[in-house]
Amino acid sequence: GGLYNARHCRNPASPLSRKGTKVQMSLPLDANRTSQPSPGLIRLDPAYALAAHLAERHLLGYVMLNGEAWRVVAKIIDPGDFEGYPHCRIYLAMETLASLGEAIDILTLCELLESDEHYQAAGGIQLLGQLATETPIRFEQVSGLARLLRGFGVLRSSLNEAYQGQRRLCSLLDAKRDGLSHGKSWIATIEDTIRQEQPFLQAWLGQRVCY
Repeated sequence: GGLYNARHCRNPASPLSRKGTKVQMSLPLDANRTSQPSPGLIRLDPAYALAAHLAERHLLGYVMLNGEAWRVVAKIIDPGDFEGYPHCRIYLAMETLASLGEAIDILTLCELLESDEHYQAAGGIQLLGQLATETPIRFEQVSGLARLLRGFGVLRSSLNEAYQGQRRLCSLLDAKRDGLSHGKSWIATIEDTIRQEQPFLQAWLGQRVCY
């Protein structure tokens, strides 16, 4: 992370602009709650967990270096495939930048994520720098690694099928922050406020939600 100075990212209230129009890109977060796995959740075998963790780091790092990789990764994985809050948060920030046509790199991610205390506690810009500098993969490996990560996400969910009946609609970031078992995520639309049987918060519109 020594190549980047944090002062370049000191503009927390400043949304990026696109064609002269300012766009709010913040993702909601209750910073007073901590991320702890739910009691009783079945975790991946340690060897698999390590492989999944490295796959997450290497994919995130490579996308920051090569924007073309985003198109490959986004077609394969679900954001919920990232096990912990920090990596999922970074990926969702990448998704936001891509949807706005903005570049995905350390500086744009830093600006978008600066106000997130959980991300800062996990390393902030130093974490982004590590991900970008330590990834060993090449472009031709991106698809296979993304499929591997998707597989780990499916396995993690299937191991905890017993919790399916207890799952409740919530934002994906809330699920990651609180260590909840969940299924595939989707971006909430106005239709969800009508068809969902469970209470639906207006703040979730445009955000990733899950059961």
